[in-house]
Amino acid sequence: MRNTHASSAELHTLPDQNLKPNPLFRQVLEELMHIKRINQRELAARTGFSQPHISRVERGAKPLTEKLAKKLSEVLCGTPDAWMEVYELTSRTEEGEINQFLNILGLEVKTDDQLGSVVRKLQSKDIIDLFGMSSVENRDYVPDEDLCEITHFSEGIVRATSYDLTLGHVAYEQTKDGEWIKEPLYENFALRKNSGVRLGSLQHIKLPNWLEAEINPPASLALKGLLVSHGPIIDPGWDGIPLVFVHNPTEEEITISLDEPFLTLRFWQSR
Repeated sequence: MRNTHASSAELHTLPDQNLKPNPLFRQVLEELMHIKRINQRELAARTGFSQPHISRVERGAKPLTEKLAKKLSEVLCGTPDAWMEVYELTSRTEEGEINQFLNILGLEVKTDDQLGSVVRKLQSKDIIDLFGMSSVENRDYVPDEDLCEITHFSEGIVRATSYDLTLGHVAYEQTKDGEWIKEPLYENFALRKNSGVRLGSLQHIKLPNWLEAEINPPASLALKGLLVSHGPIIDPGWDGIPLVFVHNPTEEEITISLDEPFLTLRFWQSR
C-alpha cells in the first residue's frame, strides 16, 4: 500500500495553506530589527529559530507561534500576548499606521521637531543593551558614530524608562572660548543660601547621532528647595559632561550628596 502520509521533514517545510502575505507584520518586524540594529540572521540566532523560519513568518508563509512570540518579546520588546495581538491585527488588514502596532508592543513614539523624524523612548532593556557592559566589551567592533557610553554605568539604577546621573563636577570659570572648566568633586557639595552655581554629573556621556537624551532634575532636589535650570535635551552626537545651573533661593545651606540622583535622563531614538 502506498504511504500517503508526509514525513516529519516534509511537514516542517509545507506551507500553511490558509495563510496569506502579511506585509504589515513584516513592516513591524523590520522596523524593530532596525531599531535594535540587528539583521534577520542575528534575530534568528538570538531567538533560537532558523533564519528560513524567521523569513517565512516575516513574509506570511508561516504563522507566528506562542513560542516564537515569547522569544521576540525577549529579544525585541513587548510581551508574548502583545506579539500575538499584533500578528492577529495585521493579518486582518493590509493598511494601518505602524506606530499603533509599536504602541501595542510597548514602544512610546513621538514626532521630534529637531530630528525631523519619528522617535521612540528607550525602555530599561534598551538602556542596558546600549550602555551596559556588553556594549563596552564590544566597543572595538562598533563604529565611532554608533558608540554609546555612560561612564560609571550601573544596571542597578536603570529604571523603567530612565537613568539617574550623580553629582561629580563643579564649574566656576570659563575659558576664552566659552567652555566651562569642570573641577571634580570628592565630597558632598554644600550650596550656600541665596546662591547659585553650575554643577555637572560624575558621568561622561557619549551619544550617537541617532540618540538624544531628555534631561530633568529628580524630584528629590525640588523637595530640598533647589531650582535647576537646564536645557530640554542632550543633543544627538553629544560627547561630554552635562552641566546645569543650580540655585538655592532659601535662607539655609543645602547639601547635595554624591550618592543621590542628580539628573534623570530619558532617551529617544530616531528611526
